[in-house]
Amino acid sequence: MVNLVRLQGQRYLVDVGFGGPGPCRPIPLTDASDTPGIGVQTIKVSQQTLDQHSDQDQKAWVYSHRESDEANWVDGYTFTEVEFFPFDFEVMNLATMTLRQSFFVQTLLCVRVILDEKTGDPVGQLILMNGELKKKVLGKYELLETFQAEEERIAGLKKWFGIEISDEDQKGIVDLPTELKGWKT
Repeated sequence: MVNLVRLQGQRYLVDVGFGGPGPCRPIPLTDASDTPGIGVQTIKVSQQTLDQHSDQDQKAWVYSHRESDEANWVDGYTFTEVEFFPFDFEVMNLATMTLRQSFFVQTLLCVRVILDEKTGDPVGQLILMNGELKKKVLGKYELLETFQAEEERIAGLKKWFGIEISDEDQKGIVDLPTELKGWKT
């Protein structure tokens, strides 16, 4: 889901859920204007006809990113300016959130943007993916911690992300593909 916001006559893409290569600030909906991302990353949106469009006059917005000025652009996703409602998202997300082969069922992912203490600009990310916690700054990764059991990962979520999970909610991961073995109940 992306949010389109209008401020003082200008429309912006606001997307806080795309993860690592996603935008960390509102992006003006103007064709192909580059916007700073995190660290040396650059992001943009542009209107394009997609290869799969049967009507070649049709256009969609394409969100793209690159890790540095020397890197190639990578398309992240496309979207249109059609309004959706809560029940639309319920139907569209059913398979994404329930099928065992879905990335979102197979992967536990938590991302936090790291801000420069002086300027407040985004310079990196903390990324917890399954059992590994990495820090990415200026395109370089550093492994900070590896979690072997759920208790360790739950403690890591609290320490690194400020996320506290209730005892009841902790049981919700049991028998899911994302559960780290070594869980003690």
